[in-house]
This record gives sequence, C-alpha cells and structure tokens, in this order.
Amino acid sequence: MLSREADAVLARLEDAGHAAYAVGGCVRDLLRGAVPHDWDVTTSARPEEVMALFEHCVPTGIRHGTVTVFLDGAQAEVTTFRTEGVYLDGRHPSEVRFVRTLAEDLSRRDFTINAMAMDADGNVTDLFGGRDDLA
Repeated sequence: MLSREADAVLARLEDAGHAAYAVGGCVRDLLRGAVPHDWDVTTSARPEEVMALFEHCVPTGIRHGTVTVFLDGAQAEVTTFRTEGVYLDGRHPSEVRFVRTLAEDLSRRDFTINAMAMDADGNVTDLFGGRDDLA
C-alpha cells in the first residue's frame, strides 16, 4: 500500500533500530482508496539520527523534530514521536517534547482520521476510532 519511496524510508529507519510508521493524511488517503499526495512518517529516531541515515535531507522543522528526506525523486517529512504545547499563533506549538511511544504521538493529532499510523506491512494502528469516523 505504501509507495516504494515511503517503504524505503520506513525500512531504513527500522533497519537502524527505530520504530517508523506512515502517519496522518497519507494513511487516511490510503484507507479511502486514494493516492496520497505526500508522505508523513513518525519515528522514534531523533532528528539528528534521521539526518545521519539519509544522504539527502533538509532540517525543515528541526525545532519540532521534522526532517524532510529526499529519496529517488520523492520526499517524506519524517518527524520524531512528540507531544506539543498550545498553539499560540494557530500554526506552531509553543513547545515540543519528544516522547517514546507511537501512542503518545498519535494522541496529539487534530482529528481521529489523522491519528492513524501504518507500518511497512500495511498494519494500521487506530487507537481513537479513526476508521469508524472515516467510514
């Protein structure tokens, strides 16, 4: 179900000993039968670890744990598992705290349909009823 490039990003992170999942809108789109326009990945790897694993990447939101990885002409935003403070400006959290688990990361997401994650085998983690809400 994942694109070849997204699958390669997950595989490289996992081979290095990190948990990694496609997350958010791309998972929602896949479950709807649509082709995702972009790929977001959440991982236990810290931003510096992500940057060490991929030759072509940009620290697009390093303060927030996000690194954009470029692979075979495609890109994925890879973000460390995190929780967030309040959004004072409506777009950026006042603080970010890296956390250890996928569940903690998914609990911060805005909608249940964006709080689903998919592993490289296509298994979906849906802790908040996103599939039911999507239906």
